[in-house]
Amino acid sequence: MSVVTGLGVDAVVRTGQPFFWIRVARVLTYFTQAGPASVTIDGTTRDAFGLIEHAWGACTRLDVARLAPRRWQWDVLSLGGSADPQFFASLAFTSAGVGLRGVASVDDAAGLARVTRSHLRVLDWSTDGSRNVPARWKGTMVSRAGTLRYEARAATPVSPEVDGGGFLGFTWEGELEEGLRRGAAQGSGFCEYRAAD
Repeated sequence: MSVVTGLGVDAVVRTGQPFFWIRVARVLTYFTQAGPASVTIDGTTRDAFGLIEHAWGACTRLDVARLAPRRWQWDVLSLGGSADPQFFASLAFTSAGVGLRGVASVDDAAGLARVTRSHLRVLDWSTDGSRNVPARWKGTMVSRAGTLRYEARAATPVSPEVDGGGFLGFTWEGELEEGLRRGAAQGSGFCEYRAAD
């Protein structure tokens, strides 16, 4: 369980098992944990879906940001769910649209499933000052837990925390295929992206 307090916001996240994006001993380790959350903003409390991320690594003289791809997007889509929220998450290089890594949780009892294939294509861009912002995009994430096809639209202003990109909330709708079952799905999500020229 993680507790975050400050700026009029209190959040409690009951996290599940970690998903490692990278794990190289004594160089870089970076993981995400997800779970149900309770968020209080200015006295009003709501149930939510929460993410906790943690990274650590060795000290280096290399400018790691300069080595990173110039265009990428990390999407996390909440499907709702019971005690353990259901979600899909994947990191894609948006110039080619090809997904790199991801994870899905569709069945509370089954735990996490790796996203083995994903694709993302930005359909419309907007600008915020000199910053490019994805306004509408389509994606697909495939895992043993199911396949999610979705179209997303930006729902919040961009928070410019990433050079050439930022954090963005969005809404989405699409289709979730689990084995022989197929049905409409929708929800909200979070993305972190970079779209440097």
